[in-house]
Amino acid sequence: MVRTAAAPPWTAGRSSWRSRSMPSRLENPKGHPYITGFSGWRRWTFILTGTAATAVLGLFDLKTGIEVPLSMFYLIPVFAVSWFAGTGPGLFMCAGSALAYFATHHSRGEPAPALLLLAADSAARLVFYSVLALLTANLRLYLKRQVHLARTDPLTGAANARMFYEQAELELARSRRHRRPLALLYFDVDDFKEVNDSYGHQTGDMVLLEAARAAQGVIREVDLLARLGGDEFAVLLPEADEAAARKVVDKLTDKMIKLNFRVHYPVTFSFGAVSFRTAPDSVANMIYWADRMMYQAKKEGKNRTRLKAFE
Repeated sequence: MVRTAAAPPWTAGRSSWRSRSMPSRLENPKGHPYITGFSGWRRWTFILTGTAATAVLGLFDLKTGIEVPLSMFYLIPVFAVSWFAGTGPGLFMCAGSALAYFATHHSRGEPAPALLLLAADSAARLVFYSVLALLTANLRLYLKRQVHLARTDPLTGAANARMFYEQAELELARSRRHRRPLALLYFDVDDFKEVNDSYGHQTGDMVLLEAARAAQGVIREVDLLARLGGDEFAVLLPEADEAAARKVVDKLTDKMIKLNFRVHYPVTFSFGAVSFRTAPDSVANMIYWADRMMYQAKKEGKNRTRLKAFE
């Protein structure tokens, strides 16, 4: 007979815990803007530039006449605004482009029958432009989603190992170039296997999610929280010396103590931290020492922190 792990009584009424998203700077991944798009004033810059480009095209179309067809060039601002600014501004550009096309040809004094054909032609162009705008905007959203999934841990919303190593290499190079300190924090759940074995993987997932939410709530905006696998987490601390790293660790341990009390289960965490006044040789070396400090904390009884500072 297969035994089913008993659910702890304090999980009653919390079946929707997985649906709560963790606040993370990865919700809008900072990938390349050609994929993730722009926001704020940059977005408005594209909208205004696209509007101006459409107006200029209309003037050129009016001056050159039918000898130089420019209608296909209206697609350029439609595509650019739809990609960088989104569906709404893209459809606005579609309407502006179709209207500019109609106005430039109507100003040439077409007879009434030709005017009806011009209106139908402009309407057809509006439909074509709109389809292109919708396809373009949705393609960018799809690519943005794929970038987000490729860089994010699906359970906790923290960065995954791939993004962590990418950012760690960049921060290491920046630390070496500007001679700035760098720190790394490692932590995991003590006896996490027992949590999974006793209460099931759903409860274990909840513990990981709550730990990630707690960590995300105390680190700085420039720091990066990542789940490297299983119950192991890392926090990359750019421009953090020994004092700054210790401050983050103290805040995080205080938060974890409150977290343990809130879930009514004696879950504890072991922390290992390293700070480098001079940039280390490699990311692997930095991880090695942080991991070593964490396991030293475990050997000394778990539920504690060990920090090592390098000059």
